[in-house]
Amino acid sequence: MTNDERVQVLAVLHQDRFMDRAPAEIYATLLDEGVYLCSISTMYRVLAANHEVRERRDQLTHPIYAKPELLATGPNEVWSWDITKLKGPTKWSYFQLYVIIDIFSRCVVGWMLADRESSFLASKLIRETCQRHGIEPGSLKHIHNLADEVVCERWIKNPYFQHFCGETFFQQTLPVDRSSMTRWRQRIGADELAALVQESLAAAHRGGALRPQDLERITVDTTVQPKAVTFPTDAKLMHKARERLVRLAKEWGIELRQSYARVGRLALMKQARYAHAKQHTGRAAN
Repeated sequence: MTNDERVQVLAVLHQDRFMDRAPAEIYATLLDEGVYLCSISTMYRVLAANHEVRERRDQLTHPIYAKPELLATGPNEVWSWDITKLKGPTKWSYFQLYVIIDIFSRCVVGWMLADRESSFLASKLIRETCQRHGIEPGSLKHIHNLADEVVCERWIKNPYFQHFCGETFFQQTLPVDRSSMTRWRQRIGADELAALVQESLAAAHRGGALRPQDLERITVDTTVQPKAVTFPTDAKLMHKARERLVRLAKEWGIELRQSYARVGRLALMKQARYAHAKQHTGRAAN
């Protein structure tokens, strides 16, 4: 169609009597009047070229959320807890089993049997378990290797941190000042820290958690763990660039004929195998 014909079709579609009708109805009405302008698909193409064809209903857009991931490299770093319903001695009677499991060691660090589900009982169990294993609220800083300001900022926003510290309800104010932890570490020295350790051992001995024969022989060892860092090869950089471009295209609404997600992963895997086997062109030519 020429530009004049497109303008004529668009003018007919803009008439008041065709304002709320679909192209198929307009096409049938014009045929009844003995007028033929174009086909139904051509009407849709003309409307789409002028940005007059879209979904009339409001479409819900979901934001992209980052999947939370927790990694435990040692015991008492990440705990997982759940409540399981157990059958009772009589019909329609049940017990609630509260269990806290350490993700790294797969050991049960705390449990409780109750007759109901309660946030108060769960908070009490977590608080007592933390006290039994010597985990204080300040341990969040050392577990995640965070600065004092970052710990306080996350504590305000993260209900899991607050529940871990023994809070029953969500708190919006800090329990301590951001600089309190720094000033406390500056005031305490090596002698006071040694006295703190001695008092902790003495309290464990008085409570029956530590026996004198447990301290007859102490083994101290250090372990060096390599960092999970890989060398950024050209193939990996190109793969990351492709993923980034595909993500940007989705964010800006650009339609791609192919995202190369499966092909890209397969090519990266083959490149790693060829590099490991030294099966590349330069080596084969020699």
